[in-house]
This record gives sequence, structure tokens and C-alpha cells, in this order.
Amino acid sequence: MAIDEIKNNEVEILSGQKNLIYFIDHDRNLLKKIGPELAQNFSDCDIIAMDNFKDAQDEMLKNKASVIILSIESPQEDAFEFVRLLKGHEIYKDIPLIALGTRQNLEAKSDEILKFNMEMVPKAIRVPYLMSVVSTCLRSASAINAQVIHLESRQVLFREGTPSESIFILKSGKLHVFKEQNKQEVPLGDLDGVQMLGEMSFIEGSHRGASVKAITPAEVLELKLKNMEIFLKGQPFWLGMMLKTLVGRIKDCNTKIVQLEQENTLLKNSKQNI
Repeated sequence: MAIDEIKNNEVEILSGQKNLIYFIDHDRNLLKKIGPELAQNFSDCDIIAMDNFKDAQDEMLKNKASVIILSIESPQEDAFEFVRLLKGHEIYKDIPLIALGTRQNLEAKSDEILKFNMEMVPKAIRVPYLMSVVSTCLRSASAINAQVIHLESRQVLFREGTPSESIFILKSGKLHVFKEQNKQEVPLGDLDGVQMLGEMSFIEGSHRGASVKAITPAEVLELKLKNMEIFLKGQPFWLGMMLKTLVGRIKDCNTKIVQLEQENTLLKNSKQNI
């Protein structure tokens, strides 16, 4: 099973939210020594320690890495073939990589290491230095900045006409969606249960098409994505096409629904006037 097969699982991989640090080294004693250090220093991450590249490839079919630490020691051909396949794939091309090796091997393979934009950490490993490098890589890997928003009853989450730089996920509570016309609220619907909101205006790159406020105390996860173009640079090219196509179809359906409702209203009015 090769890295190229990941293309069949991209949607599942992209849906993961927790940071994963992969630590790949044939030296199991080193894995046992450094693995717990990583877990202790990065308690909000899952650490996946593996002693061969094939198992790592298989695991990455299911879970996308945030940072990869890998040994370039013997067999070096396997290590750099693994990196070549990784960097050649759309969803992994910008993944932060940290190369472990003796100073001699790091110097000997410096051209390849620089080519793949890998960080270097010499063996024997100075743990504080490795943790610092991993921390820097994690910050650069964070494409999504998320925060939890706690809303009180009647508190507004966002207003119509404001910029769309986030997508929201309702985790608990109930929200009310409305538009404002002539200083009056025109209700569009209520939301409850776990669901996404604000995604259509974000994908379109437009301003918010409606306002949202809490009916009851609510908890909302805000995914700060800056803007659609920046977000999509880190995703497969087809994802933007798919999202925009879906939004376009939904808008067409909404337009047709509104037209049908208007036609029904006119028909009812005409029957009453007869």
C-alpha cells in the first residue's frame, strides 16, 4: 500500500481535528525514550510511534499527520523514498518534516534535506531542542485556528453584512437565523443539534447573508479560516471546486423554492379575489 493511495481517503483525512505527531525510527529503544517525552510536552496531540515506513504509510491512509519526525539512518533509501512520495501528494506537500540522524549523515544528505525543506535534529538527541523544533512545526502546520464561543440567550453570533472569515459549528443550544428589513426581524429558521453554519458565505467569499443569535444558551465552535483562497491553498485543488459547486446548487434550489412560494402566494391571493 503506497502513499499515492491516500487520494481515495482525502475527505476522511481532512476531517480530522486533533494534531497527530508521527515519530518514525527503526530504533525501538529511541521510540520508547522519546515517545513519552513528546506525549508529555504535547498533551493536546496524539503521538504515533512506528518503526517502519510501510506501517506509517498505511496509518496515514486513515489519519493525516500534523508533523512527521523520521530517521534518515539506514536504510536511507526507504526514508527519502517515503519523503518523495509524501511531498509529491497534494494534501501532504506542505507537511512539516523533521529529519533525525547522525551529524555525519545529516551533512551527507543535506542536499536532499534542503530540497524537501526538512528540519534537522542530530542524534544523540537533545530533548529540549527537539521539543522546540516540534513546537515550531506545529505552529506552522495549524491551518485552522479554532475557539469555542459561549453564547447567552439573545446574544448575536454574527450579523448580516459582516465579512465571512469563519465557519461555525453549533455544538449545543439553539440558534435563530433572521434578516433585518425596515428595522424588523424577518425569521428564516432555527438551528439546533450539531450542525455547521456560515459555510455558504465563506465559500462564496461574500458577506454574511443573514444574522444569527442564540435562542437559548449555546456553545459554538468557530473555525477561523481567514479567507477562502488562503484556506484552499492548503487543500487539494478539487476541494474548492466541489464546495463552490455544492453552494451554487444549494443557492439555485433556494431561489427556486422562493419563486415557488411567491407563485403559490399569488395563486392563493388571486383565488380569494375571485
